[in-house]
Amino acid sequence: MIADSEWRTNFGAPEQLAKTTYPEEQVAQWDALLRSDLETLFRLIVRHQEALDEGSIRAASPILRRWLIEGLLDKFCRAVSRVPKLPALNNEHVVSALQNAPDVTIFLTGGVRFNGAEMSGIYSSSSPFNGKLRVPAHTMKFELFKLGAFKRQKRIYFSGRFFTCEEIIKFVANKLGGVHFDAERDETHKAMEAAADAMTFGGPPNNVVRGKIGQMHLMVEPSSIEPLNAFHIEIIAAAASLLCLHLDGKQLIEFNVSKTLTSRISNYLGLNQKAFRRSVNLIERSK
Repeated sequence: MIADSEWRTNFGAPEQLAKTTYPEEQVAQWDALLRSDLETLFRLIVRHQEALDEGSIRAASPILRRWLIEGLLDKFCRAVSRVPKLPALNNEHVVSALQNAPDVTIFLTGGVRFNGAEMSGIYSSSSPFNGKLRVPAHTMKFELFKLGAFKRQKRIYFSGRFFTCEEIIKFVANKLGGVHFDAERDETHKAMEAAADAMTFGGPPNNVVRGKIGQMHLMVEPSSIEPLNAFHIEIIAAAASLLCLHLDGKQLIEFNVSKTLTSRISNYLGLNQKAFRRSVNLIERSK
């Protein structure tokens, strides 16, 4: 549950609300809905010592569609005189480079963690590795984006085509069962499905009980029994961004992360120093 002390919508003075076109009761209902949806989103995508399942990701997509795509977040923030921004990886240099890298067949922006290992800037190239990255994935850093820019950001590249955050959320919500399940596919939908299935994440292939392995499969979750595809990863990333929503430059919710015993020992012994990490790969599950 989100404690009252951690909830920072702060409607402001009544005279500020009076300037909006929305009744105060409506704004209060939106506030309660946002709080409830963020609590639900947290339960759906934040796991401790268990694999994230595809069903929970699908269930998260309607929340993302409601607030990010259908415009409810924009309406709410205008009603409370706040400017919303969401954190995401800035991939503009990668997007630019991909237009001159025909050997790169797929690129995933990502920005999520599995077992403490970050999954971002992943791509596949038909050219042999020569010691240099084909695209500057190392330049991607988290920045705060305005809502419009966040939705329009190109997140996945596949076979010469980009797919935006908005397109991905709509596809998972409207076609893959988030809100509706629709087996009808036009040419755009077929291209999106191919992009989603080209890269998967999960456990060893012989552990798979449901779902299918992609052309490129990364074994990042040993206990997983179903692979997650590229679109699932982007839904998790978008959900994490909404959970870290900023209003007027301040994060709406503060998360208190308890360190594991492994982290405490590592910090005490200096095991998190770069020199040590180059020689020892210490991986722990994220909280």
